Amino acid sequence: MHSDPNPALPPAGVRKIIEGIVAAVRVADSSRVRDLLEDLVQVADPAALMWLRSRLRDDLGPQAEQPVGERPERNAFSW
Repeated sequence: MHSDPNPALPPAGVRKIIEGIVAAVRVADSSRVRDLLEDLVQVADPAALMWLRSRLRDDLGPQAEQPVGERPERNAFSW
């Protein structure tokens, strides 16, 4: 399964939250991820969630494509 190369672009405020989530995942800041996800659920629609998924896949690379049970390393952000 691959992310959509052209997902619908969410509004600027939603993009800012999503980029914050991506940055927090990158440094494994689970507290910040939780806080930002709480913010995101207040404003996100399905298109925004798909954009988040796409951004995380882009940022995490090939590891994001592997099913959870097959990932070599697991952490708080494995899904």
